[in-house]
Amino acid sequence: MRADNHNMDDRKYVKRRRVPRREYDGRVGLLYRGAYEVCRASQIGEGGMMLHTPTEMQVGDRVVLTFKPPGVEQTVVQSTVRFAMPEEDGPGFKYGLEFMNLEFQAKRQIRSFVASKKVADINISA
Repeated sequence: MRADNHNMDDRKYVKRRRVPRREYDGRVGLLYRGAYEVCRASQIGEGGMMLHTPTEMQVGDRVVLTFKPPGVEQTVVQSTVRFAMPEEDGPGFKYGLEFMNLEFQAKRQIRSFVASKKVADINISA
């Protein structure tokens, strides 16, 4: 599936998640097809993250991410693109990435970070 030809909206994708995510504004190194760039993440959970980049990728593509989760040293993880769509407010794309081999310590720290979200911060919409 091409990022500019998505056939599912954000809400459907969110319902399929197995683990919760939390808003996270962090820099992420992205290695894709031999090219490296620094981009931005907007959500993180122990199962994956939402990534924003000008690079067009396909659902199913494998990438390598380098980032520093809260409370953890630099982490390198292989990931798979599970969701792709164009940015609503400008150029570029946003991707839902699933972590493939996240180390136990990083997974535990991300889980703690997500769980520490205050009830008042939770956005519940129908």
